[in-house]
Amino acid sequence: MTSTLPFQGKTALITGGGRGIGRAIALLLAERGADVIINFVRNQAPAEEVADLIRQMGRRAEIFRANVGKIEDIQRLFDFIEQQFDGLDILISNAASGFNRPALQQKETGWDHTMNVNARAFLFSTQRAVPLMQKKG
Repeated sequence: MTSTLPFQGKTALITGGGRGIGRAIALLLAERGADVIINFVRNQAPAEEVADLIRQMGRRAEIFRANVGKIEDIQRLFDFIEQQFDGLDILISNAASGFNRPALQQKETGWDHTMNVNARAFLFSTQRAVPLMQKKG
């Protein structure tokens, strides 16, 4: 028999968890038993709404503002997780950004921002997440 709460006792971080796909993932993990950290950078109200819905399910939910395109913000986010949750089980690197323009019109600053949020954030978040995951087993 499979548990209906397979993530009971697990802690999940969803970057960009306040809207869209991140919101859906956060709610699904909570429905299945996980406590959830919702990362956002600009739109606090949707992140708070998701956290409230998760709390109504009887799960712990925290929101944390961090621009995951900046390494110092990634450090702050994972320091918070380590202090508040003493570990991490699930990392969903969902935050994404980009400048919607044709490639031949793309500017260096826009490309750098896109790569920082979409690629570098995954690498440096994973580097911080793995030791916290190992800590929890």
